[in-house]
Amino acid sequence: MFGPGVPLYLSFFYPREKVGFRHGVFISGAAMANAYGGALAYGISQIKGSVAPWRLLFIIEGVPTCLFAIPCLFLIPDSIMKAKFLSEREKEVALHMTARNQRIDVDKQEGVRVKELWEGIRDPKSWIPALCYFGW
Repeated sequence: MFGPGVPLYLSFFYPREKVGFRHGVFISGAAMANAYGGALAYGISQIKGSVAPWRLLFIIEGVPTCLFAIPCLFLIPDSIMKAKFLSEREKEVALHMTARNQRIDVDKQEGVRVKELWEGIRDPKSWIPALCYFGW
């Protein structure tokens, strides 16, 4: 869920017209990861030891990711208003810029809203990409 989660998270903090570029920067990271990922996997698979090379590959690549997730859980804010690194003025400006041309939660409601969930399900722009990705 990391791939679809990044654009969603970016939409919390950037106006609609600026999310595309930032998502493009995120996607370009996949090319960089592919550039060195194969060489790294080959090098790790050549390590001889008591642990099978494929298991060692999962350990070396997976453990840092899991460890990094723990501080991220506490450090990455859920919304503009919960960002501790922004001043009150910066929060107001960010909220105003983000609210342009898109819905904003003025009631400060949290949780799932069935009406909005249903709107997303009915919108073809939500499920057509899923069909394309899964090869239907």
